[in-house]
Amino acid sequence: MFNFSFLHNTTPEGQFILKIIRAMAAVNLLIIVFILSVSWLWIRFSFRPIQSIVENLSDIISRKGYKQIDYNKKDEFRALIGTINALNKNLSQQQKIRSDFLSDLSHEIKTPITAIKCYLEGMDDGVIENTPKNYALLHKEINRLIEITSSIMEYEKLEQTDREAL
Repeated sequence: MFNFSFLHNTTPEGQFILKIIRAMAAVNLLIIVFILSVSWLWIRFSFRPIQSIVENLSDIISRKGYKQIDYNKKDEFRALIGTINALNKNLSQQQKIRSDFLSDLSHEIKTPITAIKCYLEGMDDGVIENTPKNYALLHKEINRLIEITSSIMEYEKLEQTDREAL
């Protein structure tokens, strides 16, 4: 049906057609490279928020801290980034509560231990007498430690129950 014998022909018409075919192939190749480059740049730009999300989540996993992701566009990523920012805020608040709790707990435990230690050292040195009143004070501090420990264990049981319910 089609005769491509002109491709092997050295006539001026055959050479002209070969030049046109080569030029068209070169132009098509340039257009393909251009389209691929533009597509690659568009994909990189469009999915940049995913990269910041992944970096932020990696920081959370490695406990480097919680950062807000700034994102002002109104597209599909906005809801996801808003949710991650809310998660970051919640986690940082929980971390602060946990830190404050541990600080308060440490203080509450150290107080009776220090009082008991001081009384025992005073009794050993002879500065404080071994009277029933002083032994009662020691018992009171020990009972205070037991109450704190019981409260911690009760809190842990409640927290464990909440986790299992979830």
